[in-house]
Amino acid sequence: MKQTQLGFWTIALAATASAQPCVMPVPLGSYNTPGYSRGVAIVDTTAYIADSDDGLLIIDVSDPRSPTLLASYDTPGTALGVAVVGTKAYVADNQAGLQIIDVSDPSAPSLLGNYNTAGTAINVTVVGNLAYVADGFAGMQIIDVTHPFAPIHLGGYDTPGQAQAVAISGNTAYIADDFAGFQIVDVANPDNTSLLSTFNTLFYALDVDAVGTTMFVTDFSQGVWAIDASDPANIVVLDSIDFADRAEAMAIEGSLAYIAHGLAGITVLDIGNPSDLVPLATKRISGTSGDIAFLNGRAYLASGSAGLQVVKAKPCPPDTNCDGVLSPDDFSAWIAAFNAGSNRCDQNADGLCTPADFTAWIANFNMGC
Repeated sequence: MKQTQLGFWTIALAATASAQPCVMPVPLGSYNTPGYSRGVAIVDTTAYIADSDDGLLIIDVSDPRSPTLLASYDTPGTALGVAVVGTKAYVADNQAGLQIIDVSDPSAPSLLGNYNTAGTAINVTVVGNLAYVADGFAGMQIIDVTHPFAPIHLGGYDTPGQAQAVAISGNTAYIADDFAGFQIVDVANPDNTSLLSTFNTLFYALDVDAVGTTMFVTDFSQGVWAIDASDPANIVVLDSIDFADRAEAMAIEGSLAYIAHGLAGITVLDIGNPSDLVPLATKRISGTSGDIAFLNGRAYLASGSAGLQVVKAKPCPPDTNCDGVLSPDDFSAWIAAFNAGSNRCDQNADGLCTPADFTAWIANFNMGC
């Protein structure tokens, strides 16, 4: 790397970025739901909360500092998970199975149909016209929801553990199976599914997210596992990271993962290199973070007895000292980053650390985060 002196600075020209971006979660607002918030989905400026015995809550978050209740729908069971596709909310309703609710008018939700699964519906993922239900000790159930008034059970896979969450990529289902770890199942033919592979995450696998053929498994006591599943018969652990507090669920945007981190609140993890997972920040928030959704720089957490928590959690390039506050101290930190060739120097997002980033840092600083 070529260096030159300019005043008291040692300037690294065209250095390749090497450090991690600054992300400091900042709580914005909350809504204290009447029940115990277990699941969350976000669509535009509307949050959908699976609120245990109080069913589905629909909350306007257009002003994240003051969320307001639009409506609620008291499901017959215990609402544990929710997915929203188009104008329909799919609620994993524990002993009452899958509930399909019309939310075309968020202020007046109404039941369309339901299917009472064999187990206890914990979570649901919807792809096209198929709902994949993590059904506890009954494993994964696959339900055709083409006609929401009359859902049809197509098949499933009875996993050895207690299915907690399902991610779908193509014709493959990736199942977080609690004490039985991580299961990979061929679902090309829903009425004739087959196991492709399994991996024991040591404790309790609670969530799984797919980025291509790389799987990120959230394990209650073991943190996060990054797994290469490009060859399901020969899966490879790329990296894992343990946390002192339990990891419950994850939402991914770009190269960052946002983790619902139990009593620890929210943790931001850099997953840009799955072979080198790097924690960036943790922020304690109210309640016990059990599920998370992310959209447009904000995390929405189902936080148990503390209801819905809204947290700003987007990268802030000019906050070069990573303290969550923009101040003149960030200028000194930018100089240090510049001299080190760190990507905290890279303010114009060209992947390099050059003098042009000084002007970009000023513009970013003035713009704020």
